[in-house]
Amino acid sequence: MAALKEALQAAKKDFGRIDVLEFSPYAGPDKFRHVLETTPGKVLEQVNGYLLPAILAVNEVVPEMIKNASGAILFTTGLSAMFPLPFIGNVGIAMSGLRNYATNLHNELKEKGRFVGHLSIGTFIQPSTAGGPDYIAEVWYDLYERKNRFEETFPN
Repeated sequence: MAALKEALQAAKKDFGRIDVLEFSPYAGPDKFRHVLETTPGKVLEQVNGYLLPAILAVNEVVPEMIKNASGAILFTTGLSAMFPLPFIGNVGIAMSGLRNYATNLHNELKEKGRFVGHLSIGTFIQPSTAGGPDYIAEVWYDLYERKNRFEETFPN
């Protein structure tokens, strides 16, 4: 997490501030554990890789966003954040925690003019497919531009 904090501080130094933070780590399928094979260690691995870095990143950018009366924080997760999927039991615990955190941030910051959004992706991200990054970017841009809802699933 020290590297993440250093990277965010370097970005703020280079650009003056961070107006939009998009947080979407992905550990890969070799880290997934079925719910019946989920152990405290495998959950902690996901919490350390997804949830705690998200909180650290938010803590780095929110004070300036509040001070500057602008900014957006965008969280991307898999569908396990919203719908329990037994084959990724350990990931779902961390993803649903991240979604809960994002929801709380959204509710607290919307009245202060800051946007917090969540996109839950239920497909493999792969160029030249229905899960292509360009299609996902369009959904994110629409969510960010309109700011009329907290979250979206992809594909619908």
